[in-house]
Amino acid sequence: MLALRQPPLDPRCAVALRALCGAAREIGEDARSDLRRWYWCNVFLERYSSAVESKSRKDYVDMRRRWDGDQAEPGLFAEARARIGSPGFSVRHSASHASTIYCGVFCLLAIRGARDWRRGEHIQLQQLEDHHIFPKAYLKRHNIDARIDVNSIVNRTLISDETNGKIKDKAPADYLAQGGIFPKGPSALLLEPHYIGTDALAQMGAAHEGASDAAAVKYSAFRVAREQSILRDIREVCGVPEPAESSPRQEEAIGDDGDDDEDADTN
Repeated sequence: MLALRQPPLDPRCAVALRALCGAAREIGEDARSDLRRWYWCNVFLERYSSAVESKSRKDYVDMRRRWDGDQAEPGLFAEARARIGSPGFSVRHSASHASTIYCGVFCLLAIRGARDWRRGEHIQLQQLEDHHIFPKAYLKRHNIDARIDVNSIVNRTLISDETNGKIKDKAPADYLAQGGIFPKGPSALLLEPHYIGTDALAQMGAAHEGASDAAAVKYSAFRVAREQSILRDIREVCGVPEPAESSPRQEEAIGDDGDDDEDADTN
């Protein structure tokens, strides 16, 4: 069964969530759609990390007014449009289960129907490990070892512990070619639900053992491509349009360490 160490949204917002759920059931599908949007906006804004009581009260009042016919947009939705809809919005800094963004992306993987690469079974049926797509040991061999770079959510996905064990510290290009990991090949059917589209897959396929500077270039390009896929899904569940500026956010220099302390596995 899929079991995250921590739910995406801070449990302290449970009072507001219960109250809003009760009201939404009375009103109908439009309200339930708003409630789902409210949930995901809070997750990806990490909004309930402080001032929980005041935010809970404001959210309840704003949402009830909306459902009672007030045309004013709830403040949360306006904030999400301004921040999540910004071309500069990024999730690369999330590198720990303490982050609701980190846990929220894992939940979206399950909703998208992500499957284990070797078994082809839904991740909810697996004993899961959060896998480094570019393995930690591989990156370390190529002089990439800053925690924020290695453990970023854009380098993590959920696969079975057995598949993770077979990958170990292999270069992405090497494990993509192994039938013991991808019995039917690394198809889009398996990889796209993991936010690994054509551009990200191309960088993985080119990431062999070799010069460290080449590995850093491939890894940077992979992170940019995969983050764009993740952000499209985040904006969709939050009801936020894509920014008019379509060019992806520039990759920060690899090697700038962060404060997150995630975690001990090497794959």
